[in-house]
Amino acid sequence: MINNMRKQIEHYLRPLRNLDDSGINLLANQRDLEDGDRPPSSSHLVYSSTQTPYSLNLPSSINDTRRLVIPENRFHNSTQIHRRAKSASFTRSLFSESDHLTKDLIICFRLLRICDHLNECSYETFLKLVNSRYLAFRIQRSNFNPIIQIPPTIKLLQNLQTLVVSSYKIAEPVSLPFGIWFMPHLRHIEIEEEAILPDPQVPCSQNVLRRSTDYLNNLQTLSTIRNFRCDNENLLAILRNLKKLKITVPRYGDYHLNNLVHLQKLQSLSCRGFGKILLGDQAFPDSIKKLTLNWLKLPWKNMSIIGCLPNLEVLKLRGAAYGEGWNTEEGGFLKLKLLLLESLDLCHWEAESSHFPRLESLIIRYCKELEEIPFGIGEIPTLKLIELYHCGEDANSSAEQIQEEQRSLGNEDLQVRVKVWTAFIDED
Repeated sequence: MINNMRKQIEHYLRPLRNLDDSGINLLANQRDLEDGDRPPSSSHLVYSSTQTPYSLNLPSSINDTRRLVIPENRFHNSTQIHRRAKSASFTRSLFSESDHLTKDLIICFRLLRICDHLNECSYETFLKLVNSRYLAFRIQRSNFNPIIQIPPTIKLLQNLQTLVVSSYKIAEPVSLPFGIWFMPHLRHIEIEEEAILPDPQVPCSQNVLRRSTDYLNNLQTLSTIRNFRCDNENLLAILRNLKKLKITVPRYGDYHLNNLVHLQKLQSLSCRGFGKILLGDQAFPDSIKKLTLNWLKLPWKNMSIIGCLPNLEVLKLRGAAYGEGWNTEEGGFLKLKLLLLESLDLCHWEAESSHFPRLESLIIRYCKELEEIPFGIGEIPTLKLIELYHCGEDANSSAEQIQEEQRSLGNEDLQVRVKVWTAFIDED
């Protein structure tokens, strides 16, 4: 959901990057966003004439403008932009690629509902954004604030539906305040790097805990949380409507991935880290459709647990399984459509067509030790694509043989792509 939203914002900001003389661009005469989950479509935008930052003659329509865009420009002057923005007090949506979007500029827009790429967060800033439904800002550590923490006043944004936080040269995780549990309309939380989620079970009255459980029941997206507490029943109860979860696991020790079965609406789960994970019998709910495991220590024998997920459609394994052999079994991966194997030490893979009955795409990257792709994979009737990036010659040859065999049987739909080298791509 959030990825689609960011792509739409990027789509209509892109034309503004080459406007070297612009200070503020207007997107006028448009209806405001009624839902914080959905940015405006680019086909609905009307751009006014662009003013230079040295000309303070404002167009007459700026007083009624609902949306403003501040494109990135090295000639921008914060004083000039501030003077121009004063006349746009009725603006509801503000998008910026400039570093000038600070708390001093935000005070000009008291009715903002959409604020994208705010360059700072502070106690005073959140006091000016109480009407916001979508808020994206960048956070950075300073000498005066070594602890990376979102101010507790964010809980004042009671209408907020989407929170996006990016970081700048920060190695430490961002600390979310306890007040995050008391934001009733919050649906999406996306932290670019890592965040520490406060424990809802703190020394306080049961009434507070009960209210927190009621208040955050609309949350659907939570990303990216360090050391997510799967054994915390209060936490899982609060997040019962979660649909997308992205977590990181500790580098040392064993991480028990269990009890997520209680998140019965969870559809997408992503785990990354360099630690060892242990899967329990209740590791995943049946609702999971997409599972991404990055750089984890998981034995191939645990793939049978993953294969039992009845609705799993996408499985991505990046350095996430260890061992030289993988033997799949019939009755698993019944709905799997896409399988990605990347940076694995897998040598022997035994599989039949019945083990992946609905597979459409098989992508293998940087698996240099893989001897061959099982020929039974080519017999899957739904298979449309096999891609190999920087794999060994034997694996490449087996893929080409599978294609030749399928062509001899009249199957012209199967595509096989073999590339010797490609840039590393890390995507969910």
